[in-house]
Amino acid sequence: MADPNPNISKAISTITTFVDKAVEFRHFMLLVSFLLALDSSLMIFYKKNLLQSFSRLDAPEVNAGGALVFLGIFAFLMALFFPVLRNVLLAFTTGIKLQLKINVRETNPDIRDSSTARRQAIIDRDKLIIELLDKQEAQRRDHRTNMNIAFGLVFMFAFNFHNPGAGEVRSLTQTAATILDTISGFWGSTLILMAFGTFNFFLLVILVMSLTPETNDEIYLPESVAEKAARIERESKMQQPNGTYLG
Repeated sequence: MADPNPNISKAISTITTFVDKAVEFRHFMLLVSFLLALDSSLMIFYKKNLLQSFSRLDAPEVNAGGALVFLGIFAFLMALFFPVLRNVLLAFTTGIKLQLKINVRETNPDIRDSSTARRQAIIDRDKLIIELLDKQEAQRRDHRTNMNIAFGLVFMFAFNFHNPGAGEVRSLTQTAATILDTISGFWGSTLILMAFGTFNFFLLVILVMSLTPETNDEIYLPESVAEKAARIERESKMQQPNGTYLG
């Protein structure tokens, strides 16, 4: 029997999809960033925090034009400003890493450059290697996107916490910081301090991760028997009879 109301089915399907995405960490970070950006905007333009806003439909902050402007600014920050700022800072950290020669390692014949491996796989019509390289590239893009969002999340928290506010009105993060003053008792205070410490450590970790230079564009492809034999023969020819290496 056909569904008597297809709109209900579509609404349920949409809600289910949203809930499934919300449990993913990337979407959780986006949601938190959105709430912090909205709270900061309300503090700046309406002298209210998110908890005090939208109490009625005729409130000044309930404005379709303002909502569209906010969505545009938020999209600009998360899609362009923070990724560009992160890449600029990554250029400095990558330069420092190269100067310190932290990434020096011994040559491993089983570690191949991805571009070289892809070129050889196309020549050999090797679909398996091409699929592996495609999966690796997809993982690298996902990691880059996650780090961009994490970097933006840290800055959103910092900006929201240092928002000057308006008199007695505090932002969400400033309000959370005052919870300790309302909790009495040793165990309650200890739990709150542990929660704050854990959360601050989490922010520090994701900031460090987002500014850590990405690994080289390489892939693990073990040598075949023929490749290993050819490499050994090539290396033996590069040595003098007395064992001196010429390469």
